[in-house]
Amino acid sequence: MKKIDILVILSSPSINSNSSFAALTLAKKFNKNFKIINVNKINIKPCKSCFYCSKTLKCCLKDDFEKVLYYLNKAKIIIIASPIYFTGVPGPLKIFIDRNQQQWEKFKTGYFKKIKKSGFIILTSGANISKYFAQAESEIKSFFAVNGIKCKKVFKFGNMDNAGEIKKEKYFKKLKV
Repeated sequence: MKKIDILVILSSPSINSNSSFAALTLAKKFNKNFKIINVNKINIKPCKSCFYCSKTLKCCLKDDFEKVLYYLNKAKIIIIASPIYFTGVPGPLKIFIDRNQQQWEKFKTGYFKKIKKSGFIILTSGANISKYFAQAESEIKSFFAVNGIKCKKVFKFGNMDNAGEIKKEKYFKKLKV
C-alpha cells in the first residue's frame, strides 16, 4: 500500500466546490502523497451514545469510520475543508466528528500525548462575516485536539457563493503553509 503522508477530508457535496479546490491546492503544495476522503461519499452512521467506547475504546458501529481512522493514524498532516452551513459544518462532517467519541475516550487516557500531527482547516462561506466561521472552526479544532493534531493554520474564505470563486488570485495566493 502506498504511503500516506496527508489525509484530506472534504465535506462539500459539490464536486467542484471552493473548499475542495482549496484543500487539494494546499495538499499539493506539500509535495507528498495524499489520500482524499469525502465524508459525503462514505457510510458513517451517527453516534448512538451507547457508551460502548468508554468501556472498550472502540465503537460498536460497523461502517466506514474505521477505514477513515486507519488513514488518520497513518497521515502526519490532516487537512479538513468545509463550507459553512448556518454557521456550522455540514451534517456528514458533523456526524464524522461526533463519531470521534472513541478517540475522546483514548485521549483521556493520554494516548495522543506523543503523537505529532499537523492540521489545517479550510472554511468557505457565502458571507464574509467572521463570527459565521467560529462554530465550524471550534468543531474541527475539537476533532483535532482529541486526535493529537496540532492546528497549524485556519484559512477562512468569505464571499464564496459562486463555484470557482476561490480560483481568483486574491484568494488563491492566501493558501500558504
